Parts: sequence; structure tokens; C-alpha cells
Amino acid sequence: MALSDFMRILKQETSKWIKEHKDWFPLFDGWANGYAVFTYSVQERPTVVEYIKNQKEHHKHTSFRAEYDAWLTEMGFNPKDDLFFKDD
Repeated sequence: MALSDFMRILKQETSKWIKEHKDWFPLFDGWANGYAVFTYSVQERPTVVEYIKNQKEHHKHTSFRAEYDAWLTEMGFNPKDDLFFKDD
């Protein structure tokens, strides 16, 4: 299955479920138009697991947008050219 198909189905089905449980998710207004995928080697798994565990605290100090832009720059991309946050 192509990743794009998986993401489309995942977003559709979770949107339906969340809307059926609107009282649990009163602020949900739908998913963004796009998505991003990041891959890491198996050797980096412990680091990624720790990042996920501490993500809530981490993002109190560093916004996701700032972190994402820094990641793009580190990977050799220009954040100004990226469309992830563009929603039209």
C-alpha cells in the first residue's frame, strides 16, 4: 500500500470516528490537508522513543514549527519552500 493511500484512509476514518465522539474532542476541526513522514534508522529507535515520551514537555519550550524548520534546514531543504503548513 502506498503511504499516501494509507494516510488518506487513516485521516478519513479517524475524522469520522472523532466526529462521532465530538463531545470527547470539542476542538477538533479536521486534519490538515497535508502530512509529513520522517524515517530513522533502527539504531536511532531509543532516541526517537525518548523524544516521543518527552514531546509534551519539549514543545513547551520549542514549537513544532521551529523544530520542523530546523530539521528541514539540517536535511538541506529550505523551510520557505516547504508546503507542510500551507493549508489551501
